[in-house]
Amino acid sequence: MPAITLLPTRMPEAHLRHLAGLLDAKERNRLARLRRSEDKRRYIVAHAGLRWLLAERLRVTPSSLRFVRGEHGKPELADARVHGVHFNLSHASELAAVAICDHPVGIDIEHLDATLDPATADLVFTEEEKRRCRTHADHLRTWTAKEAVVKACGLGMNLPLRHFSVGLSTNTFQPITCHEPVADLETLMVTNFDALPGYYGGISVQSAAKPILIRIVDLIKAIPP
Repeated sequence: MPAITLLPTRMPEAHLRHLAGLLDAKERNRLARLRRSEDKRRYIVAHAGLRWLLAERLRVTPSSLRFVRGEHGKPELADARVHGVHFNLSHASELAAVAICDHPVGIDIEHLDATLDPATADLVFTEEEKRRCRTHADHLRTWTAKEAVVKACGLGMNLPLRHFSVGLSTNTFQPITCHEPVADLETLMVTNFDALPGYYGGISVQSAAKPILIRIVDLIKAIPP
């Protein structure tokens, strides 16, 4: 069962400093390169939260986890073959979302203020999807579902988004319609999910359709200083 955890990113500076202590050297280097304070805050919450959630599942300490990049850049646990745990992370505005599953998984969230210009839509949406997307909400739901598929298969932008179509389902996994042969794409399922008000989410998993478990975690309470 894919588990989605939503993490609000607003919190006091003192607690942010505490969470930053869970990050490893590579993560702290990436954090240091961010210029805007809000970007730093969101990065800390998302990545410290990911560590805490994986550690909770694996019964280890958050700081003991080590990450590597797959062939196309997707983050993985360094000892994934031992743990058998797959994960993915997304954040938008003041919310981060973490998906953890026993199978390859991808997740994407967007805030309702996100915009998708017509030129970009022409590049990423199939004709079928463009006919179906009549509202801004339809566009964001389709976008998050397609991004989730790309992240689940681990190909990144090496997978042209017009090579497949997604439906507009909520909390019910559906197969992807493939327009070009792409390895592993045929095995992926995808659905939208209900995030917090003002946010749209999509999740894709490489397994038979299963229920989704969604929870909201306040890291201020979950990881006290």
